[in-house]
Amino acid sequence: MARPEAPSLPVAPAAGFAAVSAVHLVAQAVGQEQLADVTKTLLVPALAVVLLVGLGRAGRPAWAPLALLALLFSWLGDVALLGSGGWFLVGVGLFGVAQVAYALTFRRAGDASRTAGRPALAAPYVVWWAGLLLFFLVDRGADLFVAAVAGYGVALASMAWLDHRVGRGAATGAALFVLSDSLIGLGGAGLELPAHGFWVMLTYLAAQWLIVRGLLLAAGRDVSRPIPSGRPRTAPRT
Repeated sequence: MARPEAPSLPVAPAAGFAAVSAVHLVAQAVGQEQLADVTKTLLVPALAVVLLVGLGRAGRPAWAPLALLALLFSWLGDVALLGSGGWFLVGVGLFGVAQVAYALTFRRAGDASRTAGRPALAAPYVVWWAGLLLFFLVDRGADLFVAAVAGYGVALASMAWLDHRVGRGAATGAALFVLSDSLIGLGGAGLELPAHGFWVMLTYLAAQWLIVRGLLLAAGRDVSRPIPSGRPRTAPRT
């Protein structure tokens, strides 16, 4: 049986993503809002190209559509968050779908033994979720915003925990995703860092990059495993 081509990190698309990211971050740092908004709509599509080209046409894993779905809803969330008022909750909902898609991706792409019997991997996210929810309940009281934060926090924490199954780099990306979204939430409560938007986007872009890179590495490891004689390769499931 012919071995499928191993997925890899494509240099040209990766360079394109890095270039768009650099322009966006500089625009954030110097306060060029129009340029920042335009480049924000290009970030995730550029990363999707990295994933598609990296996986290639041969031996594309079964989880690939879920990963692309996660990127699609991340992009929709980015666009929604360019708006104001009620668009914030729309963005939260869209990113919630993205987190669920990522979580399902990690269940298929990862190794369940990496989280089995290791509750300490989930503990930081449980503490984070409880602390964030308590903060907003004290700050705002129970309202639609807090309910949205609570639901989104469950999806985000689940995604971050499951990403440990993919690898350390990807799990670091998930942790940065949690940090970035926490900064957004705290900014909504009036607690902002200097150059707040820059730090939100820096952690977000690093998160998405590390997740996609981790998935490509996981796909490469799977293709590199010996193929049992007489048995077709199937995508790992948990």
